[in-house]
Amino acid sequence: MEPKNPLKGLIRKILVTSCAIAVMAAGTALALKNPKFAMSVCLGWMVSAVSFAVLCITAYNAFIKNHAVSVVAASLGIAKLVVVGFLLWVLITKGLVDPTAFMAGFSATVIALIFEGVRMKAHGASS
Repeated sequence: MEPKNPLKGLIRKILVTSCAIAVMAAGTALALKNPKFAMSVCLGWMVSAVSFAVLCITAYNAFIKNHAVSVVAASLGIAKLVVVGFLLWVLITKGLVDPTAFMAGFSATVIALIFEGVRMKAHGASS
């Protein structure tokens, strides 16, 4: 039987918080009648959320599973970096997204990580 992942709740909170931040930013952009900015924020958040989720899976598998699974997990993590880099290059060089808005959406996950870290510090790590 596989051990229970104690970080599951934290990861979910981070993804939900980052999604809320991205939705507020995109909603503000739509209210200001700038749909490309809103779309760019949403795409940035989606790329960061998937990247964060893959990072969590990779780290979990690298430390919990056997050696063969660890190697596959590390390879997946490296492949993810290549895919994200290529995706960013295509989206920005083809003018499909606004680079500033894309990075704002991408940063939502980082902001959520900081927010959850501060919240945990203030309420104790068990919260």
